[in-house]
Amino acid sequence: WTPQDTGLTELTCRADFEDYPLNLTRSDNISIEVYVFSEPVIQAPLTIVVGKPVDITCSVFNASGNLQLALKNGNMTLARASSSTKLIIYHTVHPKMELNGQQLTCEAELTLQHHSETIVKQQKTTLNVHPKGNGFEVVMNTDTTAVEIGGSLNVTCTTTCLNPTIDMELKSGLNKYCLQVNNSNTCQFPVVEKWDLPVVCIVMCKSENNTQKEVKKQITVYNRDLVIAPHPEVMEINKTYQLDCTGPRVYPITKLHLKWLRGNKVVKSVKSTDSRKLPDDVTPLVNILDLIASKT
Repeated sequence: WTPQDTGLTELTCRADFEDYPLNLTRSDNISIEVYVFSEPVIQAPLTIVVGKPVDITCSVFNASGNLQLALKNGNMTLARASSSTKLIIYHTVHPKMELNGQQLTCEAELTLQHHSETIVKQQKTTLNVHPKGNGFEVVMNTDTTAVEIGGSLNVTCTTTCLNPTIDMELKSGLNKYCLQVNNSNTCQFPVVEKWDLPVVCIVMCKSENNTQKEVKKQITVYNRDLVIAPHPEVMEINKTYQLDCTGPRVYPITKLHLKWLRGNKVVKSVKSTDSRKLPDDVTPLVNILDLIASKT
């Protein structure tokens, strides 16, 4: 049996006894309430931007009975209405970043005239809020703050642009393997063989009228060569001795601090302030300590 009409329907099962002297019949009746209740639908933009109000709709397009429709954010009811057929309710969201990731629920409750239990259906959506500003942001991150010459490096460029083209540029002679997923591009440099390693991330945002932005980062490259010059194994008290410590090769050289320590105490620290040094300049940083021999 396929019900065609809504409402209360009575069905009878009857037994007739043929050739019985009294034409005996027996019957039993049941009442069935037939209803229609379509799935609730919640409609919201895929992405919304801070400061730009948007309307969220919650709908049931076909129902019979007492329909209660509510749009909720957690336990908070944003909009509510009732009807006996179809129903659409609206709520205007004023986007803020704290709303990002919050879940909205379109909840429909149907109560039938001859049925005590309420029928509940739901549909949910998650708010995807993006910051405003100059349209979109670009951020570059590395898996290490400095890389040893000959080592490997991973660089990730991420953008808030909804429809980006992301390119990673660097000096010629370096091999890279890149993978872009949605709004993020990760490049691996298996072997770093150059001291000068500037990396530029360029993003062209199609959803922002092809606006282009770039971020540049200078990666620090170093080796582990650290040399203390030959020094006397014994020293005469109150005499002054010179100890030389030559630091490793680093570019940019301004990233290197070279220190003499006695125990945990820093005795002398030097740092290069010459930011004009070129990558091919192999002149190392030297820390010269004038040490007066003493019992302490």
